[in-house]
Amino acid sequence: MATNTPGQITLESIQQNIRDIAGVRITCSFVSDIYKIKAMLESQKDIAVLECKDYIQHPKPNGYQSLHLIVQIPIFMSDREELVPVEIQIRTIAMDFWASLEHKSYYKYNKEIPQRILKGGKKETGNKEEQNLPKITFFNLPKDKRENLVHAAKKEFARVPLYQASISNIIKDAKIPRGSFYQYFDDKEDAFFYLLNSHVSAYKMYFLETLQKNNGDIFDAMIDFYTAIITEEKENLQFLRNLFLNMTHRIENVMARSFGENDLNENFKKISNLINKDRLNIQDEQELFHMMQIISSVTFHNIVKKFAGELPFDEAVHNYKTEIYLLKKGFASK
Repeated sequence: MATNTPGQITLESIQQNIRDIAGVRITCSFVSDIYKIKAMLESQKDIAVLECKDYIQHPKPNGYQSLHLIVQIPIFMSDREELVPVEIQIRTIAMDFWASLEHKSYYKYNKEIPQRILKGGKKETGNKEEQNLPKITFFNLPKDKRENLVHAAKKEFARVPLYQASISNIIKDAKIPRGSFYQYFDDKEDAFFYLLNSHVSAYKMYFLETLQKNNGDIFDAMIDFYTAIITEEKENLQFLRNLFLNMTHRIENVMARSFGENDLNENFKKISNLINKDRLNIQDEQELFHMMQIISSVTFHNIVKKFAGELPFDEAVHNYKTEIYLLKKGFASK
């Protein structure tokens, strides 16, 4: 068999040494989504993960963050099957924006990017939800220190609503200097919306699972979802109580993503695909969207009534079920 001389480019050497002959980039909303996607890929029987580079836990010196996977997938030829390595990059929308901005700035500033650009990168997104992400330095923290800071912030936002919350209390409980807090967040709103988005991401996963468990019955799924909200553990429940009793339009928009969306986007279509529309008196996606908006209003109203009136669990669930079943039945006589 012929041997390859050093530096010689052959089909065999290409197959052995090029690991990213094909590439895929996946962007998602939150950091937690990245690892969920990774777990989904690892569970695929026809995909083998060969290598993982986690630039989220270990960012590059220039601030670059992303999760890189080299996976092996089967390619079916006319006469055989070839296993081909493919690179998959998974990152949040904010990380993707930052990577693009950093790359352009690298050449614009002759490979020396000013610190004001590096520090201010996240504010360039123009998206309010993305603007309330922690700074890159927060994700550079060891996991235990991140969790300690998050717990201290959650404790403060469970004690009082956002407008009354004190950064002094957060740093005292976290046992960090005030200057350190501002290395991780621009202000208390950043910390609050980071926590809120984390809750919403978890609620969305739970809602999708609940929809599947109820065979696409949106009404039964919403009852399960409502019950889960009002039976949260004590600290989470107090956080939600302050949130709902001091609701703003922006907070409502973020919370609504737990089981719906604010417009007919791709995420709404994912939810729509799990809903059994054969049992609904709707004509199209537009009507489904408006139906979800009505259910959202009823749900939020009932959560506020539960917290404001300190209703017993059984009474709160009975009231919600009554309103949901009225929506399901309809008000017009046939």
